[in-house]
Amino acid sequence: AQVVKALKPQFVPVLASLKFGGKPEHTAFVKKVANAAPVKEHPGKLVYDALCLNCHQPTGLGLPGIYPSLAGSDWVAGEAATLAKILMHGFNGPIKVSGADFKQLAPIPMPPMGLTDEQIADVLTYVRGQFGNKAPPVKVDEVKAVRGATADRSTFWTAEELKK
Repeated sequence: AQVVKALKPQFVPVLASLKFGGKPEHTAFVKKVANAAPVKEHPGKLVYDALCLNCHQPTGLGLPGIYPSLAGSDWVAGEAATLAKILMHGFNGPIKVSGADFKQLAPIPMPPMGLTDEQIADVLTYVRGQFGNKAPPVKVDEVKAVRGATADRSTFWTAEELKK
């Protein structure tokens, strides 16, 4: 649909004179697609798809024993500040998520994401409202407060630190 819309200036003059296979329903479909409003993705989904999807998967289910599920996760439903800390500074070490242990011999750390406060608020709002989660949205001001309170941090977080 987006390609048709982008090429609209080139084909609209031609479209009026064409009969797509002589079937009016084909012509009507092309006109409908050409005039459709562009699909606007949630800004948090765009961040998720770019940075989170590879590990946590399109379904948010992660990879058992390696990358925790975000779907129905007790961590996702918990404090937004905790999640913001993880995105800002990364996470390393064993963790228990919704009763499942993630204790690899050589843990694969979640790196800091390098996101702006708005991007963090967007992706956390998206994740907290997707994959069966029903946690409230995250405001940019909440993320800014976490960034200010943890500005001196230069290492990954651990589950023990975050659960204090």
